[in-house]
Amino acid sequence: RRPPRARPRRQAQPHERGPALRRPGPSASSPTPSNAATRAGSGTPDAHSDSVRRVRWQRSSSSDWRDAAASPRFACSRMPLGNQPPDGGCLGDSIFRMQANKMGDQGVVEVEWDSTFFKEAYDACWTVIKEITVRHKPLSIFRQIADKLKKEGKLEGGTEPKRFGETRFGSRVMMGERMEILRIVFEKLMTDDDYVAWLAKQDKAVKEKLATVKATIQDDKFWEHLAVADKVLLPALAILRFADGMKGGTLGLLYHLLLQLDQEYQKPIEGLDDEIRKKMHEMFMLRWGAFHAPVMTAAFAMDRLYCRRPLDAEQKREVLAVMNSMSKAPGSPSFNKMKAEYSAFQQALGKQQHFFHDRIVDGKEHGAFTKDGLLMAPEVWIETYMESV
Repeated sequence: RRPPRARPRRQAQPHERGPALRRPGPSASSPTPSNAATRAGSGTPDAHSDSVRRVRWQRSSSSDWRDAAASPRFACSRMPLGNQPPDGGCLGDSIFRMQANKMGDQGVVEVEWDSTFFKEAYDACWTVIKEITVRHKPLSIFRQIADKLKKEGKLEGGTEPKRFGETRFGSRVMMGERMEILRIVFEKLMTDDDYVAWLAKQDKAVKEKLATVKATIQDDKFWEHLAVADKVLLPALAILRFADGMKGGTLGLLYHLLLQLDQEYQKPIEGLDDEIRKKMHEMFMLRWGAFHAPVMTAAFAMDRLYCRRPLDAEQKREVLAVMNSMSKAPGSPSFNKMKAEYSAFQQALGKQQHFFHDRIVDGKEHGAFTKDGLLMAPEVWIETYMESV
C-alpha cells in the first residue's frame, strides 16, 4: 500500500489568530528617557527606584527640535513632564526616541540615581493602605470613624484612602497626600475598641502584618518622611495635571510653573538630603534643556498674567526669534512690524496706558489686570485692551 500523503499545513486566517505580538520595547531597567526618567515627571526621581540607576538624557540643539516645536500638539503635550510607560504614546517620549535613533550615542548624559528616599515613603504608605483596605472589617471601621469626623467638621476633603496605579507617577503622590489628610483617622483606628476586638480573633499572620501597620502609623518619623516627599513632588504633580489638559492650562502657565519649580529645587529643602536635591535639580535642568523651545518663552511673555514681568536678555532674544520665524509664514506681518508693535505694547505696560493697570476707578474695575479683566476670554481681552495700542 502507498503511504498516506502528508497534508499541507493549513495557514490560520487573520480572524482565527490569537492576539498580535507586540514589538518588545525597552525593559524597565534599561536607562532610556522613555522609562526610567519619564516616570519621574518633571525630571524628579523615580518613585520605583531601589538601586543605582543611570538615567540617560539625549541632548540636541534647538534647531533639531524646530519641526517638533512647530507642531500644534507640542504646545499641549507634556514636554518636560511625560510620565507615560514606554508604549504610552507621549509626544515627548516619541520625540526622544526619534532623536535617539537619529543621533545615536552623541550627546548622551548619564545621571546616577541611587536614592530610595521617595520609594521608602510611598512603599510604607501603600503597605498601610493595602493591609487595611483588603480587609472588610478594618475598612468598615475606618469609614465609620472618617464619616463621624467629617460630620464634626474635623476632616476636610475625601474620606476614602487612595490607591495608586502602577504606571502612574502622580497617583503615588496623590495617595500620600490623602494619607496625610486622613492621619487622624488611621491613628484612631488603631485604638478603636471594635478594631482591637476584631484583631484579637485573627490568626498569627494577620496579627503580624497589622502590627507592622500600627508601628508605621504611630511612628512620627514616617509622617515626617511622607510630608517631605509630598512637599517635594506635589508641585510637579500640579504641573503634570495642567500639561495633561486640565482646564486653565496654557503654555505660558506651564512655563511659569516650571520656573517656580526650578527655583524651589535650586535651594535647600528642609528634611531632604541636599545631595538628593542637587541630583533632582540636575535631572530637571537636563530635561528642560532637551524640551525647551523659544515658543514657550514667547507664550509666557505675551500671556496677560505674566506680560508685566521683566524678561532677561536670553528671554528677549527668544521672543524676537519666535517673531522672526512667524514673519516668514505666508501672509504674516513683517518682522520689523511685529517688533515695533511689541515695543509699543511694552511701553504701554510700563506707563500703564490703555487701561494696562489693576486700579479701580469710581468704584468700578476698569483695568486690564483687575479680576474682571483677567476673567475675560483671551480674544475678548485682546480686542478690549490691545487693539488701541
